[in-house]
Amino acid sequence: MLQPHPHRGGCRSNRTTEGNLARCHTRRKLIWVTTLRLPPFLLGRCRKQKQNTDYIMEKHGWQGRQSQLQRVQNCAARLVAGQPRAAHICPVLKELHWLPVEQRITFKVLLLTFKALNNLAPPYLSQLIVPYNPTRNLRSAGKHLLEVPNVRLKSYGDRAFSVAAPKHWNEIPLDIKLSRSVDVFKSRLKTYLFRLAFN
Repeated sequence: MLQPHPHRGGCRSNRTTEGNLARCHTRRKLIWVTTLRLPPFLLGRCRKQKQNTDYIMEKHGWQGRQSQLQRVQNCAARLVAGQPRAAHICPVLKELHWLPVEQRITFKVLLLTFKALNNLAPPYLSQLIVPYNPTRNLRSAGKHLLEVPNVRLKSYGDRAFSVAAPKHWNEIPLDIKLSRSVDVFKSRLKTYLFRLAFN
C-alpha cells in the first residue's frame, strides 16, 4: 500500500483510485472488475456513487458510459500491475492480456452470436439472428454472413443485439466463424481482437 506523502496529508493515488473504482457499481455489473479481488476499501463506496454514475450515463449517453468504464479498467489494470498512475495504459493492458472495454463488449456480443448459431444459447436469442441468403450466386454466399436489419433510431437501434450481433459477426475472419467449439472460438476471437486493439 502506498504511504501518505508527508507534505500532502494523505495518499492522493489511493484516493483517486478509490474514486474511480467506486464507479464500477453500474446497472450492468462489471464481472471483470468484481472478480479482481480488489481490497475492500477500493469498492466500499460503490453504492454511494450509483446516483453519480446514473447521472453520467443519462447525460453523456453510451459513449460517456464506455469512456467511464475504460477509466475504471485502466485504473484497475495499473493497480493490479503495480504501475504508477501516470503510466501509459496500452503496455499495461498488453502485459495483463486484457482487452479494452470496446473490444471486450464486442467479444461478449460475438460469443453470444456463436452460441446462438450453434444452438447453445436460449431460443429467444437465436430467433434474433437471420443468416444472409443472397438471391444470386455471389461470392459472399460462402462467408457465413448474417442479415443486418434496418433501424430507425441509430442511437438505440444500433446497440440492439439483433443489429450489433450481425454487424460484428460479418467483420470477423471466416476461420473464427468456423471454429469447432466454444473454447476454440473464444481463443481465436480474443487473439484477433487483441491484435486489432494494440497493433
